[in-house]
Amino acid sequence: METIPPGVLAALAGLIGGAALGLAARLGDFCTLGALEAAVYGADQRRRRLWGIVLGVAIVGTFLAEALGFAAPTATY
Repeated sequence: METIPPGVLAALAGLIGGAALGLAARLGDFCTLGALEAAVYGADQRRRRLWGIVLGVAIVGTFLAEALGFAAPTATY
């Protein structure tokens, strides 16, 4: 049996991960414009705060992945 090339494996992981995160965003009503509209017009800050938490987790996750050697953001163009 042949092994799966790393590029194909990365593409499949991206596809599965993207589908799962997209479904979670859709079901959780996660939308930047919707968060801004709710904050400005509806005086509801919950979705805006959620967006801030997600942004913070993404930043910390990127730095952690770089520190552990899983990612090299400085090597990209």
